[in-house]
Amino acid sequence: MSTGTSKKTLINLLFQRFPKNIRRRGKAVICLLLAAICAVVYLPLLAQIVRHQDSYHPAQADAILVLGYAINANNEPSDWLLTRLQTGLELYRGGYAGQIIVSGGRGPRDKTTVASSMERWLLAKGVPPKDIITEERACDTEQNFIYAKRLADERDIRSVIVVTNDFHMYRSMTIARDYFAQAYGQAADVPFGFQKALAYLKEPLSLIKHYIIDFLRNSIFSVRS
Repeated sequence: MSTGTSKKTLINLLFQRFPKNIRRRGKAVICLLLAAICAVVYLPLLAQIVRHQDSYHPAQADAILVLGYAINANNEPSDWLLTRLQTGLELYRGGYAGQIIVSGGRGPRDKTTVASSMERWLLAKGVPPKDIITEERACDTEQNFIYAKRLADERDIRSVIVVTNDFHMYRSMTIARDYFAQAYGQAADVPFGFQKALAYLKEPLSLIKHYIIDFLRNSIFSVRS
């Protein structure tokens, strides 16, 4: 493929065989459709995420489920993960639950799993090993709940308090209710900045992905049954 062709955008490739006036109109239609989707779907979801991020509150539960995030080069929890761990520890010390589930697998550059890093931090803070349940397979939010639920079922854990950062709270609670009959939440706030702004912008897209996968999964199961 020539260099000039490789630099063409996807829209150009779609319309390159049409007359110039039709190409122009086609691009305009696609831009309008994308703008409409943004206005009708993306922006309302973003508003929901921001509006409800602090509307969740903890209650007495069987376990506290702390969702993993990135660890640093020294295999220690990153700043955002620390806020989650600190919030989970406060709930544990406050008597909300007697067990803490830490969930997170190993990233491509990690030397250890996120969950093991979280476990070490909690142990250093005086949490007994018997009160920590490590889930070391999850690589995304959906998997956090899939694998945590399996461990929870083995231990007769029916209710959890989900702990994650504020921008991640709405999506996490949406998914949590697919797996746990009783799911409460507690947001771990992080200061607003460029990184957090990007995280907010990503959340509606991740939520749309979850809705699509959930719809397809339910549709397949309904057909099979």
